[in-house]
Amino acid sequence: MYTVFISKYENDPTPYAITKVLSAFSKKCDYNCVILSPGYMSRNPDTINQYIYNLSGILENTHVGFFYGMNGNNTVNKGTNTIREEHVRNVLHLKNAQYLYIQCINHKDHRKMMFFIKNKSMPIVLEKKNMQCFLDDSTVCGILIGSSNQSLNTYYGGVYGNPANKGEADILMYYEDDKKSISDSILELESNVYNDQINNHHLFPRIRVSKSIDVPQNTNECEFEKEYFKNILKDFLENNLT
Repeated sequence: MYTVFISKYENDPTPYAITKVLSAFSKKCDYNCVILSPGYMSRNPDTINQYIYNLSGILENTHVGFFYGMNGNNTVNKGTNTIREEHVRNVLHLKNAQYLYIQCINHKDHRKMMFFIKNKSMPIVLEKKNMQCFLDDSTVCGILIGSSNQSLNTYYGGVYGNPANKGEADILMYYEDDKKSISDSILELESNVYNDQINNHHLFPRIRVSKSIDVPQNTNECEFEKEYFKNILKDFLENNLT
């Protein structure tokens, strides 16, 4: 299993390291479903529209599902849709993405997670009664976990690409089964951002890649990692689906 530490400091310029890493990952990883537990989401319809448009590169040819996060059931500014419904509406407008309808519990969930999944038989609606079938047909290719709320300002610096207004950190976990093509792409990013400057000071790289070696003896490493990732998804779904 590989982990990528993605750091962002206050006043970091755009594009942020998190969008660079996700872009590199999406180009090398074969997934067809993205499930998002977003933390806090944007409340402004125009901002939501811009966020989904900017994010569309990693959502191309996928089914996309949103959970409520912390504020998904609140109403958008000057509108009648909920924040979650507004995100769904914008996903449905993307040419190469489909929305995965999710029957989820309407409770506050502060986790910021993104699951990248290869699924063999996508359900029309993901709910508790078909959760196990969904898991059985899924390979979890990667999981993003961190402190970054999934919103335009956090990922893209707002409408005008403003510098970061606070520090944040995220971890991308994935496994390799095709000769390290994902890691090679991300390591190239690591070398490219090493000399990024903030306030005229050189800082440590924003991106660090490491490999876990804690795999039980006589166990296929790739299969062990797939099961580990699937168990994380299972834990999340069990506590959030109705």
